[in-house]
Amino acid sequence: MSKRIEAVERRLDDIEKAIAVLQALILSDDGYGENRQVTTPVGAVSGEETDGKEDTGGGETRPVAEADAREAIGRSGRKAAGRAAETPGLVHNSLGDPYSIKLVYPTFYRSLDVGIPYCTVSFPSGKERLAKQIQEGTLFFIYVTSPVRRVIGLAQAMGPAEYRGDVTPSRPWVVPMEWIIGPKADGVSFAEIGLEVRGRPGDSVYAIPVDAAVRLMEALRLLCDLDEAGVARLRSRFGLDAS
Repeated sequence: MSKRIEAVERRLDDIEKAIAVLQALILSDDGYGENRQVTTPVGAVSGEETDGKEDTGGGETRPVAEADAREAIGRSGRKAAGRAAETPGLVHNSLGDPYSIKLVYPTFYRSLDVGIPYCTVSFPSGKERLAKQIQEGTLFFIYVTSPVRRVIGLAQAMGPAEYRGDVTPSRPWVVPMEWIIGPKADGVSFAEIGLEVRGRPGDSVYAIPVDAAVRLMEALRLLCDLDEAGVARLRSRFGLDAS
């Protein structure tokens, strides 16, 4: 356990150094970096991998039409216009270099144990290619979808995705994660850090630009950690048990 803690501390030191460098770059840029040249992350996943149902790894499957992505698009139906306003460098269903956002449903809280620094995220069969790109050290901000709609922490993969179709057939690709920041009691919304996202049916992961990741980390560090009482309240709120 001590070696694991030391590894996490080294990772945090590296992140702190990266933040210091990136802050200088951001300050020399305009606003949130809309004018910066952005390279699309490698490994974008085609729409052909999207199933008829979406499972973001929180232990729940629901029809695509009811997914949080629909709510993010908005009721106006002007999807094309909305997508044009997305933050440059944000890529749907792709792993970032090095930061991504993993969407999970509120049922994520059912199995969350704040007494240990670990959690898991999972992917449906339709995201097999994406799941297989995950390696030890892959970084995910954990975003809880509607009605929470907040990033609650940053975690890193402890290894590649594991196939567990016999245990979770609807989301067979499972990734063991280790918390680096969080989980936090409140969380950070996309709007609070200037990240414009236009959700789409089938979204599971977003690759995000590094400057947005830096703002997320800075905002998360200011929040209180989630405790057992907080988890209990969230389970009660969403009608979950701990099984």
